Amino acid sequence: MTKYDPAYCEQISGDLFFRLANGQTLDQICATPGWPSRPTIRAWAKKNSYISEALVQGRNFRRRREGYPFDAAAAQDLLHRIRLGEPLGWLLRQPGRPHRRMLNAWKRQNPDFAAELEAAKAFADPSRRRYGRRRARLRFDQDVADRIMLAVLRGATLPELGRDPTLPSPIGLQRWRKADPEFDAALRSAMKYGHKARGRARAAAFCSPRITRRVTRRIVDGASLAALGREPDMPSLFTLYKWVRTRPDFAAEVARACEFRDWMIADQAVAHADRLAADPRAASRVLGAASKTLGQLNPHPGARRRD
Repeated sequence: MTKYDPAYCEQISGDLFFRLANGQTLDQICATPGWPSRPTIRAWAKKNSYISEALVQGRNFRRRREGYPFDAAAAQDLLHRIRLGEPLGWLLRQPGRPHRRMLNAWKRQNPDFAAELEAAKAFADPSRRRYGRRRARLRFDQDVADRIMLAVLRGATLPELGRDPTLPSPIGLQRWRKADPEFDAALRSAMKYGHKARGRARAAAFCSPRITRRVTRRIVDGASLAALGREPDMPSLFTLYKWVRTRPDFAAEVARACEFRDWMIADQAVAHADRLAADPRAASRVLGAASKTLGQLNPHPGARRRD
């Protein structure tokens, strides 16, 4: 064991902290030629505050860095949005952006980023005051009103727009609507179209490969598209036929499933009639019932669209 020397401990404490903070383990550090062994470092840590603090602080810094590694691209995007006047608290609540703990870790890891963040906040102070608590008092702006109208036409809701720091708050928008009846009427019309746009988006998202497989499997089992439309866990009849009209892939899958279903019904009817060969009337009734069923199930939905 190397002889304990307080001056030497103070000398190596900085290097010990730096190497621990950069990811090296104590075993790796002690394996370096000229360094004391691990038991020696442990023994010195009990006697010397420099060594003990270097061990604790170096490991803590490494844990923080490993938990929240600095992302230069995300940091620059955050600084850019802050300079544009968007509040930092609102940005940190957005999905895909750093949260408060991650931001604090970045500031500790990168002092330059911390300085740039403070400069961006100072630069954006006038805009942040304008878009912060005073959003309810914003005066009517035609450009902003056009942005709101376009967003509503595309399916955005008023609560969603109210969370945008660059737009009036819900109270401010309500004041605009009361002060300008024409804007209020136009916004109401846009909300109706936006509701339809959201419905179309939901319908498009609902027609997934999974629901297509469910529909075709039920058709192969003998169900019709009309029967499926009456089931509570299936899309409505209107929606199913709309998908047949507007989605060629769905129409083709339905048409193939209907053909396979008809083949299964006919094959089962013929097999049943063969078993009733001794009773021609019974066999004829079986074939007649199958023919009637096939007639009711034709024409197939999607067959014309597929052709």
